[in-house]
Amino acid sequence: MKPKEVQIETHEKSIRTNSNLIKTIKSQSFSEKFLLLIATLLFSRFLIPLITNEMQKINRIRNEVISQAQVKLLEDATRNIITYEMLVLNVSYFKTSDIDNKAMQEKAFQRYSERVDDLFSGQEL
Repeated sequence: MKPKEVQIETHEKSIRTNSNLIKTIKSQSFSEKFLLLIATLLFSRFLIPLITNEMQKINRIRNEVISQAQVKLLEDATRNIITYEMLVLNVSYFKTSDIDNKAMQEKAFQRYSERVDDLFSGQEL
């Protein structure tokens, strides 16, 4: 082959390659794949961080609600235990070796009897 023929053949191959490239770009399949690629790019760049932030906010709110419920539970349990101790101590206080006040002990026992059921049934005193 002569150098001029090689150049012409190479030029023809280049034109065919460019023609195939143009056909590929104009094809519907390429357009669909390109749009899918752009959609994936937008989704991963913008929507995923937004969704992640919303999930973190929801988790934070849920954790705060759980913490508040735990605090309330502990406060209620503490209040009930202290109230129970005071009711029991009042009954036993009036029947010690130093103090023997039967009337006050009976009042304390009556107060204990009235309040202890409500105390552990969850009703407010």
